[in-house]
Amino acid sequence: MFRFYVQVLCSSVKFMRKNNCLIISVFAWVGLVASGQEARAQADFRSGYVVRTAGDTLRGLVDRREARLNATRCRFRPDAAGAIATYTPADVLAYGYAAPKEDYRALAVPGPPPAPAPTPATAPSFLLVLADGPAQLYYLRAEDGQDRYYVASPALPLSELVHRTMLVERDGKTYYDEQRTYRATLAQALPNCPAAQSMLPTLAFGERPLVRAVARYNACAAPAAGHVAPAAPPGVDAGRPTVGLLVGVQQGRLTINTGDALSTDSEAATGPVVGLALAVPFSRHSRKLSLQVNVFYETQQYALTGKSPVYSSVGTTTTAYKFDLAGLRAPVLLRYTLPNGHVHPFAEAGGAVAYAFKTNNSAQDINSSGGTGSPRPVFGTDGFRRLELGLTGGVGLAAPVWQGRNLNLLVRYERSDGYSGVGGIATPVTRIYGLLTLDLFK
Repeated sequence: MFRFYVQVLCSSVKFMRKNNCLIISVFAWVGLVASGQEARAQADFRSGYVVRTAGDTLRGLVDRREARLNATRCRFRPDAAGAIATYTPADVLAYGYAAPKEDYRALAVPGPPPAPAPTPATAPSFLLVLADGPAQLYYLRAEDGQDRYYVASPALPLSELVHRTMLVERDGKTYYDEQRTYRATLAQALPNCPAAQSMLPTLAFGERPLVRAVARYNACAAPAAGHVAPAAPPGVDAGRPTVGLLVGVQQGRLTINTGDALSTDSEAATGPVVGLALAVPFSRHSRKLSLQVNVFYETQQYALTGKSPVYSSVGTTTTAYKFDLAGLRAPVLLRYTLPNGHVHPFAEAGGAVAYAFKTNNSAQDINSSGGTGSPRPVFGTDGFRRLELGLTGGVGLAAPVWQGRNLNLLVRYERSDGYSGVGGIATPVTRIYGLLTLDLFK
């Protein structure tokens, strides 16, 4: 199975030489081994605690999972060798992690207004505490995948903060009607605090604005007790964009195709890559999907000779092409990461745009009798296109390595439309990248 996997991977990048297939095989082997370990482990145990219904606290390791799973069960073991116990919200009062700091409480949640309040028979869920104090703000990733927020205070029992956008018809026309009932709910939950109440008429719906409103109320209600929610939600390591250093190497092959008998491939050309990598999680409550934006500098040199010579009375003539290029490339990819365990395999796919600011290129005819023509631009005077577009994808591994900073090791394949701005001449370029990125900031 492994041999078949490697053969498929190598054939997809057949422009590479045999030694490059060996490199790909190594990466594939590492990825398969890591994936196998992930499949066996399926866990991300971190230091944490569980508060049982009797009120006693167990300290040990808690499995940190995706937000929807965190809402329904807690997997706990006393140490790395201990047996795993699984708790539901009916079994324990709370659980949490030490790093990143996250606390979950077992609460019976009401439906959106005007649904009745939960009864003792209502099944509880684990709610993530976003702000604590006299007023509390909670988050829940529901079974339907929706993000839901709840508020509770001495003035209002646990209530959902609701924001809806609906289609309505008026006078034969269809409109979008935005219902911001969460503002009225907050007005009830956060009374007698002008600093908080003044925010509500224009308060946007989202985690950070809601946290700020509840934090301001808690500062009013109990300033001496220090019941002030953090300005940013806990666990920002999983939701904050990160900027990293990107270095690596790329190897490419350029093809010139005129649509007739001429289809000329260059020798594989290798060059360095250096730049920056930006990672933007879609939600801090799901660590699987993120947007990856890279900007890096690269150089490329290609040399190729026409395979179809032109015959004449003075011999045969072939054309030698040379390209000496440099520019910036910006891939934008959607990445899917398996977050369990210490090493996280991932796959990504997207598009890339590049701009060449160094465009040295030449075509020179060479006759078999020894004569050579004068070098000329490959695509004529104005036929070189600086802007390049392509599709790209890759696989890799990520792991925290230094003070919580993530290290990413990946292989990426790209196919672009090349540099020809002349009709009838295509210059597709295929590239493979070996890249390493390291977060610059925690």
